[in-house]
Amino acid sequence: AKHGEVRNISNTPKHREMSVSWSPNGKHIAYLSDATGEYEIYTRPQSGEGEAKQVTKGGSIWRFEPVWSPNSEAFAYADKNQTLWLTQADGKGSIKVDTGTRNDINYYRWSPDSRWLTYIKVADNGMSSIFVYSTENKSIHQVTSDDTSDANPVFSKDGNYLFFTSQRDYNLSFSSY
Repeated sequence: AKHGEVRNISNTPKHREMSVSWSPNGKHIAYLSDATGEYEIYTRPQSGEGEAKQVTKGGSIWRFEPVWSPNSEAFAYADKNQTLWLTQADGKGSIKVDTGTRNDINYYRWSPDSRWLTYIKVADNGMSSIFVYSTENKSIHQVTSDDTSDANPVFSKDGNYLFFTSQRDYNLSFSSY
């Protein structure tokens, strides 16, 4: 990067492109573009050669940044409908993972083996909880309770642990706990 080549990969001055993320295998980039009039997710070779591939279609609301799976086969993204999506990088399929009821789902991270997606969802009591989604059996598991506000989940490098921050105050003088 220090002495590398700077290049305009998309060369599309008529469109706004943003929220770029590089695939872990280094072959592609994913980004949001308003080329259709609404922000959609596109992928293209990082070399700048070849055409961009529109991966999402029919967007009518803001989308958050795509986050690649470690195996570079899929990415997760969310939208302002409070919905979290999983999309194949080749554009051949999207799965609605989960939908929030109070706030946007805008934090999501992958396990190192690409089998799990972790994210935060806010409960009706205003507390955020951590969930994991299994890409193998398409199931959702809530891993922290609605009693505390938990955030920033990330898997350990070996995938055996999930680290997160939590706001917990059990001050018996001022708390109901």
